[in-house]
Amino acid sequence: KLALSLSEKSHYKRGIGTSYMRFGVAMNYKGINDSALIYFHKALEIRKALKDKKGIAASSISLSNVFRDLGNKDSAFYYQFIAIKLNEESGDSILIASTYTGLGHLYNEYRDSTHALFYYSRALRIYKNMHDTVDMAFGYSGLGAYYYKMNRDTMALRYISYAMRLDERLGNSESLSRDYNNMALC
Repeated sequence: KLALSLSEKSHYKRGIGTSYMRFGVAMNYKGINDSALIYFHKALEIRKALKDKKGIAASSISLSNVFRDLGNKDSAFYYQFIAIKLNEESGDSILIASTYTGLGHLYNEYRDSTHALFYYSRALRIYKNMHDTVDMAFGYSGLGAYYYKMNRDTMALRYISYAMRLDERLGNSESLSRDYNNMALC
């Protein structure tokens, strides 16, 4: 609250937007989705006023995630596509791939296997081209989750194993825990 107060007193719009984003994340984490939506919308409006495309994309992804949690499929996709458009315009490969992964998760959740596979694969291709092993592991894990939902356990295990090997090599215990949990489901 102090950061928001100081930003408001000095009319520092970027700081106000950042504070609203952090409040939104905290509310989302606590499951207080109505408040999260309010804060994310406030952050989005400030980012729009600043013409901050990366900030607009980040706010849109946050809104998409809350709408997904609320089961509002149309709004979840609407905000995710805003983020994709802006991130593609930015040319920032990491942001593009991250947004593709998020869209893959969204399609996977709503059982649209064709689109889920398309976006997971696009994200993984970018991560591979960048030699980004942390996100490659995340991409493999996403493909494993996709194949699991499609009842293709052999393929799911293959991709989860790829993720596991990378996470072991990286010493990423949090992701490794996710990999073991995913593997147990298969």
